[in-house]
Amino acid sequence: MSRWALLICLVLAGAGYAADGPQRGLKVVFDETEPGLEPFPTRMIVTDAFLRVDSGQDDNEFLLFDRKAKVIYNVSAFNRAILVIRNQPVKLEPPMALASHREELRDPQPAHWREYPVQAHAYITNDKVCWRVDSVAEGPLLALRDALVEFHRVLAGEQAAIAADTPPEFQQACDLEHNVFRPDWYLAAGFPLRRDDLSGRVRVLREFEEGIEVSPALFALPAQFQRFSREQMTGD
Repeated sequence: MSRWALLICLVLAGAGYAADGPQRGLKVVFDETEPGLEPFPTRMIVTDAFLRVDSGQDDNEFLLFDRKAKVIYNVSAFNRAILVIRNQPVKLEPPMALASHREELRDPQPAHWREYPVQAHAYITNDKVCWRVDSVAEGPLLALRDALVEFHRVLAGEQAAIAADTPPEFQQACDLEHNVFRPDWYLAAGFPLRRDDLSGRVRVLREFEEGIEVSPALFALPAQFQRFSREQMTGD
């Protein structure tokens, strides 16, 4: 789960929080590869109230998104700590010109998912292909797509605050566009069955289950873990 901390560009270093009663949800598992690392799984479980992201283990290394409260909790068992990310508007002005467009490609991988056609797109910013995404625009996976849209919009406010403190020479157009200013753009064409990004990271859908019964324990935050926010660390 440490890879998720890297993904949101934050370092992980109370009261408990738990969902009430069993819930029905949807589960997916992705295979992910990154340059220089062994392949690893990423599991996502979504209900009407929550999105949980982890490595496939029911332990205390996970990311939890409370969809109703619009709060992200990044839980680290190693640090016995919970990073709390609350919803905030993006106040940052683009530090550079950003020109983006999406191009449809002719070779979706795969051509179909179940009975649904797949579309492939390149997401291009400042003449650079940031992401290639193979998406499905119909079917049950759109429930997870909607949760990810909500999640990325909340995360964008935190990413904007981090970018505001980042020297211009260390900022990249693709990162700014996809993490801050258009965080859910890659989801516009549907749910991503496969996503390749500029860094060489690849995520491919491996498993899908819908209508599963989800234990409330998976959405419970460890009561003994310390909670903190970026603002507390930086004094903002």
